[in-house]
Amino acid sequence: MEGQDVTLTVPGYPKDLLVYAWYRGPASEPNRLLSQLPSGNWIAGPAHTGREVGFPSCSLLVQKLNLTDAGRYTLKTVTLQGKTETLEVELQVAQKEREENGKGAASEPDTAELAAFAVGLQAARLFLPHKTGIMTVPASSCCGEPR
Repeated sequence: MEGQDVTLTVPGYPKDLLVYAWYRGPASEPNRLLSQLPSGNWIAGPAHTGREVGFPSCSLLVQKLNLTDAGRYTLKTVTLQGKTETLEVELQVAQKEREENGKGAASEPDTAELAAFAVGLQAARLFLPHKTGIMTVPASSCCGEPR
């Protein structure tokens, strides 16, 4: 839902991970949100808005969702052996409901209405505790078997 945070998480990410990059849209440089370096630090890409945070586990946190955040996200990983894997995830963001007083004040929902699903994958789960969405994608669908 608009204004909430979502974390896209890949469990069992490769333990021999060298680098990864998240993109909003296809995996091309203008769409790059951020890259995780071998040092563990991440650097912002051209599409970074200041609301995205990367973690060593391949997770991507998008804070204070906007309707414009909806769409395809692409994760590319590279292992120490040079193996490259790609995962695409479609993120849908629901618009906040407005109160009828016409002042545009948003009512707080009891449950989040954020929906996310993996494109072309058999299983994806979405958990929304405490207004934070966590999208979990099976590691075997992206980054090889868990180690």
